[in-house]
Amino acid sequence: MTFPLRLLPASATPDAARLVAARTVRGLSDGFVSVLLAAYLRDAGFSPVEISAVITGTLLGSAALTLGLGLFGYEISRRTVLFGAVGLMAGTGIGFATVTAFWPLLAIAVVGTLNPSNGDVSVFLPTEQALLSETVEARDRTALFARYNLGGLFAAAVGALGAGLPVAVARAAGWDLLQAERLAFLLYAATALMLFAI
Repeated sequence: MTFPLRLLPASATPDAARLVAARTVRGLSDGFVSVLLAAYLRDAGFSPVEISAVITGTLLGSAALTLGLGLFGYEISRRTVLFGAVGLMAGTGIGFATVTAFWPLLAIAVVGTLNPSNGDVSVFLPTEQALLSETVEARDRTALFARYNLGGLFAAAVGALGAGLPVAVARAAGWDLLQAERLAFLLYAATALMLFAI
């Protein structure tokens, strides 16, 4: 799945299209789970303090991973970093869909890639941006970065809009709301498979 190259600057390579497509797909799932996360934790019976701890853990974990790779991971290829992040994303989705106890869920939040904010805070972003600058001639970099950011932000807005789907599906199908919300986290994990393919 890639954007047609005609939507990108003239000097953009197929790798640029893949990176913009990956950011857009990731933005869709990030927007979806960023709104769903707190509602799911509340519906699962967690206290406001526990919900805050899980959300804070996601932010701190992402910041620590990004900082650590920036300082010490320069010998690791960017492709390896992206594949590792995709694996973490899949594991995070599966973890949130299956684990119900606070402490294990907090550990998954800290180690995983879940994004509880309206902006991308994961290790994907700086890695993709470093690669993106190499996929286009210097004169077209600003135009390519604009498309990269627009794709991600627009998709995140659409994803956030869809965060009510688990409630609608649960009501329409007569399902338990928690089961529908857990299924949504499996969709987050499935997004990692799409990113792997891209």
